[in-house]
Amino acid sequence: MNIALFPLQLVAFPYEQVALHIFEPRYRAMIAECERDGEAFGLVAVHEGKVATTGTLMSITNIVTRYDDGRLDILTLGVQPFLVERFLVSDDEDVAHRAEIVNLPIEEQAEVALRERVAQAYYHFHELIKNEAPNRPDTGRPLSYQIAHLAALSIAQKIELLGIREESARLHFLLRHLNAVNPTLELVENVRQKIRQNGAFKALPGADFDFSQLRS
Repeated sequence: MNIALFPLQLVAFPYEQVALHIFEPRYRAMIAECERDGEAFGLVAVHEGKVATTGTLMSITNIVTRYDDGRLDILTLGVQPFLVERFLVSDDEDVAHRAEIVNLPIEEQAEVALRERVAQAYYHFHELIKNEAPNRPDTGRPLSYQIAHLAALSIAQKIELLGIREESARLHFLLRHLNAVNPTLELVENVRQKIRQNGAFKALPGADFDFSQLRS
């Protein structure tokens, strides 16, 4: 399969909605071609001077704004993860780079117990950061792809996760990450609580201490 590529400093996952502002000529032309032919494009991450060899096919769901100078605001949706087999580099500044790819599977599910452990750690993470409760994941889709973009992963971690083919392995990856992050957040929250208590009126019982032992 041969697709146009859009290299960005971000990672998108299947089922994730991504809003993009398109302003470079080669990518404006790419979006016009995708819109005309009803095709998806490939979003690949650029990180530390390298282009990832895994990416996500993105479908255009809505052209929100067309500016007079040709710029676009669009909404896209992650459809399918893929692996790049060969980059096809364009020398024309008005033509997007392309790649030959193979799609990676996304249908595999994991054990319910593992899904529940990851979901519990994920919701606890959002409680700790005082974030509004995320929408409940769709049980008919792989959980990993639905929560990865809201799990505070680095770009490098997202790239690594996108390249993992088995859902159970992706969930274990997320569980290790959340189990490492949550205790630190809990410690921070405890410190916050102690700071809030300073300066407040305190109704505390007198300590039971035998002062007679202090007689000289």
